[in-house]
Amino acid sequence: MRKILALATAIALGACAVDRAEPGRTEAPITNGTPTEGEPSVVGISGSGTILCTGVVIGPRLVLTAAHCLVGAGERAVWVGSSTATGASLGIERMFRHPDFVEGEPAHDVGIVFVDRRLGVPAVTLSSTPMTAGDRGRVVRTVGFGRTSGDDETEARKRTGESAVGTVADRSFHVDGWWDGANCYTGAVPSGSAGGFVYNSQLYYQPVKQTGYCPQAGSWWDGANCHLPNIPAGTTPFIYNGNPYYSYASGGVRCPIQGSWDDGANCFVSKPSLGLPFVYAGQLYYWMPSCPVAGSWFDGANCKMPDIPANRSPFIWSNGMYYKCQ
Repeated sequence: MRKILALATAIALGACAVDRAEPGRTEAPITNGTPTEGEPSVVGISGSGTILCTGVVIGPRLVLTAAHCLVGAGERAVWVGSSTATGASLGIERMFRHPDFVEGEPAHDVGIVFVDRRLGVPAVTLSSTPMTAGDRGRVVRTVGFGRTSGDDETEARKRTGESAVGTVADRSFHVDGWWDGANCYTGAVPSGSAGGFVYNSQLYYQPVKQTGYCPQAGSWWDGANCHLPNIPAGTTPFIYNGNPYYSYASGGVRCPIQGSWDDGANCFVSKPSLGLPFVYAGQLYYWMPSCPVAGSWFDGANCKMPDIPANRSPFIWSNGMYYKCQ
């Protein structure tokens, strides 16, 4: 198994607060990893005494980091070592962000820090050879400052972990899962999911129900699901093409309940675009799916994990989702 080293130059440590929204592709902070005292060329970038980002030493007094790490208030410093408790800080004389960097945008997110004295650790030689599609599945060891989870408020420290190269694009690549010594692990089937599975050589898991979230006007949470407005007595509820309906009501108005209308044959009932409807005890319900595993998204039926390279034999084992690394 060949391995390549990726020195993390800008790992954001904090978790972002995300408003409740309908499921889609997700992003998450880089977390976990094994504490390490090695890789002295990997340093921390702090703001107001707290390590916020990672940098890598590329010269006696030069540190490469991300431009977004050099934005905002707070005095910046560079930390050599594995944490602020055991490391040494150096002051920053000058900071440079890429001239085309725009805050909040991923493009040109690179910066240089010039410290006030020699760092005293070896500089890393940057590779001049671009990655290619042939690198997919290779193991990458990432080193950077981080915490154990997105809501961990303890001090950030230097950590390392192994992942697998996923898709390779022009001047960028994606990491899919991590190397566990035998296979590439992409994530665990989340609590509340009915399970994971493989379909068309890709990894999926069944979505998790969002509790207490009923965005459709007129619907309400009954403690287990979202109850749509009560249908009139004598009508028949049913699901067709993933949408809820009921048969015409007798008497005057054919489709009397809120959010329903006559489609020419039955009464169509409005629901959220991603809501999953069903019939129970003669009434219409739905529930909102969630795909909490980082990088996964709801495809209309299940949660799709990031694409697995061809011929990598994905599988589920002990509630984990894996595939064979190169």
